[in-house]
Amino acid sequence: MPKILLIDDDADEKIFISLQLKNLGCSDVIIDHVFTCSEGMMKLTQFKYDLVLLDNVLADSVSAEFSVPFLKDHLKQTPIAVISNNIAAPYLSNPVGLGVDFIIDKNKLDKFLGLIVPALKSRRVD
Repeated sequence: MPKILLIDDDADEKIFISLQLKNLGCSDVIIDHVFTCSEGMMKLTQFKYDLVLLDNVLADSVSAEFSVPFLKDHLKQTPIAVISNNIAAPYLSNPVGLGVDFIIDKNKLDKFLGLIVPALKSRRVD
């Protein structure tokens, strides 16, 4: 069963994503939720994840532009997707330039999850 690490300072975001996964028929996905980049780094050193979802702006206006370099050292081969309510910022126009695999508008997160979760399930060996 796929494991997702959600790094987001909004407590409701895990509930929202869980509901989206349930609606997609993917309620067997495990979501670990942390609120800060440093908590995310600790989780990544302790556990293996199939996907990291990183909110673009964490508390105190810490953007993905700042957070991603810290997380990269702990990702191993785990894909990372930056999620944002507003992907108009110039640094969110190019995933490769930001050092991530995906940049996703939160309004389209359900479509992304509908594509990525089955792929994660097919490659996962529990």
